[in-house]
Amino acid sequence: MGRLVIVAISFLLFTSNVIAGPVGNSNAEGTIHIGVNLGISSILGEPFGSGLYGGYTFLGAGTFSEVALEKLSFAVEAESVNLGQIKLSSLQTHKASALGASLVATLPLDSDYSLVVKAGISKISHTINCSPKGCGNRETIGVNYGVSGLYVVTPKASLRAGLDYYPDGYKLISAGVLYRY
Repeated sequence: MGRLVIVAISFLLFTSNVIAGPVGNSNAEGTIHIGVNLGISSILGEPFGSGLYGGYTFLGAGTFSEVALEKLSFAVEAESVNLGQIKLSSLQTHKASALGASLVATLPLDSDYSLVVKAGISKISHTINCSPKGCGNRETIGVNYGVSGLYVVTPKASLRAGLDYYPDGYKLISAGVLYRY
């Protein structure tokens, strides 16, 4: 996962001025975003989780004419999340990871802060390693959801922190960086 994060950050740095897109409005229709996060997972043992996500805003601010909804935007987002691992015994470890797709709604509270909520579907992969033989894998598909706060640092970069829930009772409290094209 560490190499994937390095590749993603390098990609962002080198292509930030090459790919055209709305600048200065995090909720503009057609905006592409990518982000990385690091946090604390509900799994015990090695409780650190990390993730990589990306999305596309398909309904931007101004789509709705009602005053209460005029700033609201919607995006689709895909994510890959490492939920950590636990050592069950001297010979056994359990790792969990998730792949998911979500519908994400963003509501700006002012020019710097936004509320982000998401709901979607995730596939949780459980890997149980036993020495000297492998014990096996198990997968679960279920609902994911979460809530985050977003702070705009520059027109293209933001900080995002939140709490996400995944199938099988996993949680991830995380903070990270989001970059817009």
